[in-house]
Amino acid sequence: MISSTKHAVGLAFFIALLFVAVMNRDIVPEQGTLLLLGTSLVGMATLVRRNLSNPADSAKE
Repeated sequence: MISSTKHAVGLAFFIALLFVAVMNRDIVPEQGTLLLLGTSLVGMATLVRRNLSNPADSAKE
């Protein structure tokens, strides 16, 4: 459980850094890129929330 949470947080951090790097330039990302970024962040937030709210249930999987 802790391992998957650390991976999700690390991946979210990497994506956030990538997003900041893109936004600091004059290049505007495509709408599809922003959609994929947004849905992945929502998905990872859901996974982290589930792992933090029910740690016993996450250990069974």
